[in-house]
Amino acid sequence: MTQRGVILSILVKVVDEYDEDLTHRYREVLARLGEVFGADPNEYRPVKVENMVFRWPPKGLKAEALATKGEQSYWRRLLWLYWNSFIQFLLEKFDLSGGGYDAPVYRQELRENSDYRRFDDTLRMVFDCTTEEVRAIDGVLSYFRSQNKVMYGLHQSDSALMMCSLFSLEESEHIHFIDGSDEGYALAARQLKQQLAEIEKSE
Repeated sequence: MTQRGVILSILVKVVDEYDEDLTHRYREVLARLGEVFGADPNEYRPVKVENMVFRWPPKGLKAEALATKGEQSYWRRLLWLYWNSFIQFLLEKFDLSGGGYDAPVYRQELRENSDYRRFDDTLRMVFDCTTEEVRAIDGVLSYFRSQNKVMYGLHQSDSALMMCSLFSLEESEHIHFIDGSDEGYALAARQLKQQLAEIEKSE
């Protein structure tokens, strides 16, 4: 759940019609957004110790069982995942460790390994914001758009969702991808696509 008011999913795509240095422009956008939040990035991280809530059963176990069953049966894999996640839930609930899983250490690693900012061909970010910061972010991005420098999409949620890739708990090899609830990135993409379509129509 949000600690500051709004979980904001953000998509930013640089307009490259002038063939400028795209990396420089992304840095310019990030610098202006950084001015909204100040120097401490921990303030707007969507994953904090205070708002991490472990529920059982977790969502997505059926899909995970189907994707990871290998040569074993789907039902055998699904039962193992249910059992394993139940043990994790108990360890988290009572702040214990066992079988290579240490609840307090895992929560800290989960926070540090949460991927709430990433870049492919589009800058993707999820921030925990105040309503005033949401307006400021929209203002910054709207300004860059008015300069024909970027297109963007925003979506507001009251909580964040996490998808995990686990390689080894013992070696602390796990990464967690963050998105706003209610398909935050997907809904932000609608606004972005609408802006891109407007550019195509004007050409």
